[in-house]
Amino acid sequence: KQKLKYACKEADKIIAISQQTKLDLLDFLKVDAAKIEIVNQGSHPNFKRQLSILEIDNVRSKYKLPRDYILNVGTIEERKNLLVLIKALSILPKASRIPLVILGRPTQYFKQVMSVAKQLNVLDLIFFPQNVSFGEFPAIYQNARLFIYPSLFEGFGIPLIEAIESRVPVITSIGSCFSEAAGPASIFVDPHNEEELAYQINRVLSDAGLMRSMVSDSYNYIQRFAPDLIVKKIMDVYRQ
Repeated sequence: KQKLKYACKEADKIIAISQQTKLDLLDFLKVDAAKIEIVNQGSHPNFKRQLSILEIDNVRSKYKLPRDYILNVGTIEERKNLLVLIKALSILPKASRIPLVILGRPTQYFKQVMSVAKQLNVLDLIFFPQNVSFGEFPAIYQNARLFIYPSLFEGFGIPLIEAIESRVPVITSIGSCFSEAAGPASIFVDPHNEEELAYQINRVLSDAGLMRSMVSDSYNYIQRFAPDLIVKKIMDVYRQ
């Protein structure tokens, strides 16, 4: 924290990855707003290539994943709020439930998630592939029917952009930086309300037209995070 405070004090300019990060700097460190420029991040080029059905099936088979699933990506820690998704799964009518694939590094919080999943009788719906290489991430994204990111707080939320690049509809949290990353065509829910999340999961999965429009409109939105635009904005900061 001291290093960060010193860096913010001494720097001539600060590049923040989101409006939320700028607000955090103003709020927590009392940084001069005039010093801060916003340049959003984009996803790794790894996610921009559309894979063949064979490539996707090979990865799915390797990790013994179901054919249809909801995807959640990120370190499995309390801030990422995976418990609300587990609870939402348990609320869904059994006929509407599809498996959940969790892609991320576990922490102690993961034990709590698994314990709750067992209590709510949805443990059999959870798949946790391990030692997945970064190069295999796009296949797991592109095979997902729905991406859910119920995090409580982020700097930007790169997995949201990765999901949209992969042509997957997104449900995420209201507040923080999520609308900046996911755009207006995604669906935003109260991250503390599993009933609302369950309703939106059921609504999206049962409406193919809604899914198509979410994917199309969201993909158009994230073109603002294209590499050439990011480079131009960074160069503009240097030219100032």
